[in-house]
Amino acid sequence: MNDDATQMRPTHRPEQRHNIRKDWQDRATAAQIGRTKPHARNAMDSGLSAAVQADEPVLHLRRAGGGRHSCLMIHGFGEGGYVWDRVLPAIASRYDAIAPDLRGHGDSAWDAEARYDVQAHIEDVVHVIRALDLRRLVLVGHSMGGEIAIHVAAQCADRIAGLVIVDFGPSLNPEGLAMVRAEVEAANRVYSSVEEYASWLSARRPLVAKDILLSLAKCALRPHPGEGFRLKVDPAITRSQCRKSNATSDADLWSLLSRMEWPALVVRGAGSALLSRDVAEQMIEIMPNARLETVPAAGHGVILDNPKGFEAAIRPFLMSNGCS
Repeated sequence: MNDDATQMRPTHRPEQRHNIRKDWQDRATAAQIGRTKPHARNAMDSGLSAAVQADEPVLHLRRAGGGRHSCLMIHGFGEGGYVWDRVLPAIASRYDAIAPDLRGHGDSAWDAEARYDVQAHIEDVVHVIRALDLRRLVLVGHSMGGEIAIHVAAQCADRIAGLVIVDFGPSLNPEGLAMVRAEVEAANRVYSSVEEYASWLSARRPLVAKDILLSLAKCALRPHPGEGFRLKVDPAITRSQCRKSNATSDADLWSLLSRMEWPALVVRGAGSALLSRDVAEQMIEIMPNARLETVPAAGHGVILDNPKGFEAAIRPFLMSNGCS
């Protein structure tokens, strides 16, 4: 995490400690999972964290702030909760801010059977919400995390105060989706140094500042036995059944969106290659209480492309929903 975030003390309610541990990760529990990833604590793994024991994989999360209400942020495909590090301090100033790593991503355990379909992630996030007894909750989801957030909101409707969908929606550009998957697949190799991976990212994400990419690289990599570094993410995620872009799934998403009665915000990067402006506008028309914010100087990776612009886009919504 960044320096601001690491200075914060997480808030844990005593009655929730039955399945929450403040240690970095419970190795004994992780060892019970047949296919856990190699994991070593080192300098790049600094930060505040807790581990939540779901039925199977151990889920790692970042938690900061002490607000009466909660904001849970769900990252996208192939990334980790660290993508929220730049906005976490601002959100934690008003909320109990929580950013989990999805199974097989970041510092969460790998699934022994490589179950990385969206439904598995939905079930994990619902488990986290119920295990932590989160209420008056604002859900924020980017990319695949946006789809997860929509389904989680529908399943936990009585706990939701607001929903922020970041550069995701029905009818996504299939070429853009293919590019996201191809980048994750291409990144699955050995790097001689953290700086090499940061340079690799820079060639593909020209809008992201160099210091942000270096921080991202430090969080995303693990030492590789014998030489260099590899991504923490399980390579099997690229072989899993992720969301299929077809008429049935799109129809289901449109139907779910039409039933989202709580306040909602759709955030789109101005140069997004996945979520078109037309689809984003259709989303806010079909949702009963929604509005659209477009972040300039940003593509699909809006959170990292323009962190200040993203924070400015979501701040009014977060101040008016859940934290009152």
